[in-house]
Amino acid sequence: MKHMNLFAKTARVFAGVGFAALMALQPLSASAESMAGKTITIIHNASPGGSTGLGSQILANYWSKAIEGSPTMVVQSVPGGALTKGIHAAMNSKADGTTLGYVAWSGSTRILDEPALQIEFQKLGLIGGVGGTSQMISVRTDTGSGVKNAEDFVKLGKIKFGGYTVKSMPSMSFAAAFDMLGMEWSFVSGFFGDTKINAALLRGEIDAGMSTASYFRTQLKDGVVKDGEVLPLFYLGHPNEAGTGIIKTDAYGDVAVSFDEFYRNATGKEPSGPAWDLIKFNGTNHEPVVWLIFAPEGTPADTLKTLRDGFEAAVTDPGYIAEATKLFGTAPLITRGQGIIDKVNDVQNTSEEMKDILRGYIGRLKG
Repeated sequence: MKHMNLFAKTARVFAGVGFAALMALQPLSASAESMAGKTITIIHNASPGGSTGLGSQILANYWSKAIEGSPTMVVQSVPGGALTKGIHAAMNSKADGTTLGYVAWSGSTRILDEPALQIEFQKLGLIGGVGGTSQMISVRTDTGSGVKNAEDFVKLGKIKFGGYTVKSMPSMSFAAAFDMLGMEWSFVSGFFGDTKINAALLRGEIDAGMSTASYFRTQLKDGVVKDGEVLPLFYLGHPNEAGTGIIKTDAYGDVAVSFDEFYRNATGKEPSGPAWDLIKFNGTNHEPVVWLIFAPEGTPADTLKTLRDGFEAAVTDPGYIAEATKLFGTAPLITRGQGIIDKVNDVQNTSEEMKDILRGYIGRLKG
């Protein structure tokens, strides 16, 4: 297996756009219509209070004012089903622009589902994507003989960590990180949101748990972290252009470092190998588009034009950028227009080599 070339192969932009993507692109040149007097429901697929729900509400506040006709926008949480209930609720709604999805889509792992179960995101009325919030892992400080620093953590030798689902990219990436650190691990699945993960961590059901930067800043930083109950360790995110490390963020201040820095400090080595390839794949294909925004398949072209124009205006509004930055801990990454169609199409064309690595981690996470 040629791991040195794997990241380049999975991260490349495909020159050809598939038929479904071309069909999705056609409405970009349509005429807009007014949505005055209408109520639009934005469905998200996580529990209330987390970065998914809060992020969708911030967008709704600006999007409703930016759409032609200034319709009312409400946000609805539909969690469950390994994040699929909310996705299906949005995509199976009436295709008239009054129900949209703002979902943690996990597209880069849903491509591994059986063909009959795969969600054909490329056929939806793609509007945009929001990313930029990174994922951090933290450990309960009374784990083992006590964990006061990174050295204590690695000396634990084994760890039980909790996350969203076995098919979520953060779950696989943190498992890959533990492998690189030479640690044994077990995984507890089924937490629909950072709040539930943190609750399980404090109850002692898991030793370590993941969280988004926004949850760290709004819930953990001045709570359990300040009180010394939980110790942040390292974060994942978008890889640098050379693929040698993760782009630094100030979202965690000085309490957590990027995984590549943590790894170098712990091992004295440069990160490499299939586990590192998976972490970079996550950073390239998941982190930039954590949340996919779409209308159901079949939504009229003029309605999509209105929604897309409004989205463009909303996400470039300085007020939205400021609020999203405060929530995520860093400026939001926005993908729109042809960019979101290309991104979804790229994910659908993930290399078989990377798919095999993903399948291997899913099998191990299932236990």
